Amino acid sequence: MSRGSTAVLVGALIAGLAYGAAAQTTVTVLSANAASPTPLEILDADYPFQSLLANEEGQTGLNLILDATGRVRTPQIISSSGYPLLDGKAAQVARGWRFQPVAQNTLTEVKVEVGWRFPLSSADEYALPLPGSPEGSVVVSPEPSNSHAVQRIDYPTVSIQSNEQGEIWLTFRIRTDGSTSDVQVVDSSGYGRLDASAMRMVERWKYSPGTVDGKVSEFWTRSRITFFLSNSRPPPNYVPPLRCHARPVFGIHERNLRTKDGKLPSGQWWVSLNDSAIITDALLFTSKGWKRVNNSIIHPTSGMPEARALLPSNAYVLGKKPSVPCWISIPS
Repeated sequence: MSRGSTAVLVGALIAGLAYGAAAQTTVTVLSANAASPTPLEILDADYPFQSLLANEEGQTGLNLILDATGRVRTPQIISSSGYPLLDGKAAQVARGWRFQPVAQNTLTEVKVEVGWRFPLSSADEYALPLPGSPEGSVVVSPEPSNSHAVQRIDYPTVSIQSNEQGEIWLTFRIRTDGSTSDVQVVDSSGYGRLDASAMRMVERWKYSPGTVDGKVSEFWTRSRITFFLSNSRPPPNYVPPLRCHARPVFGIHERNLRTKDGKLPSGQWWVSLNDSAIITDALLFTSKGWKRVNNSIIHPTSGMPEARALLPSNAYVLGKKPSVPCWISIPS
């Protein structure tokens, strides 16, 4: 049995997505002595992944020096978006653009502006109504203590004998003294004994205090507990398979959370699978909370490599519920 965000990638599920809508980022020609035979564009999949996580947008101005064949010889950054990753990617993509040559043995210049716009949209409709801190607060989340250690009695004997396995998502309050209360199951394992045991585990947990703008505060949070059985002792790094859930589980105010070292725990995913194990929806955790990702970013052949690497190109999924969507959680 294990607790926390865990996943194992085995088996054979292929994420086959259709292309999304037109790219959100635009390219505008400001002045030119040469025309491009094809539209100038930067695809959603070209967006730097770390810029997605940090919600970076802006305008990058480029001066493109073309050679006599119309190829971009030198892309010069003449105005910055304010974000080096976006500016550098704009220059990199521009090297692949082509223009009609004006005259032999001459250099031509073209000025363009790249308007970086997120290929993401709000996913707040999925959020649990957990109380949170005001927008803009500096929030440091509570840290678990060694009270989270799993005990042998946590897996009910009758459940073991009945081969009951599953995963439970719970929400709960962390008081200012680090104790927990108001524990609720928001996505069941399907087994009452396992759900009740998971609640008892959370009720004994302790945390170090979390703060809001430097002051100790109560927190509402969530966690998942997985019960699984193995015929042999698992290797040290073994984690249980991905498991289906009826809905993604997160709070709307998680966009404010930081770890004690000030970092944002971003790069987490919720993805929805259909009956053919095809990804039909994907949510990504960014610095401004959970966002729906355009399909073009995670397309299995043409999507963003950094994003696709975090998704289950091969995944063994357990506990599929036939009458509801299968949402799985993938940690960073």
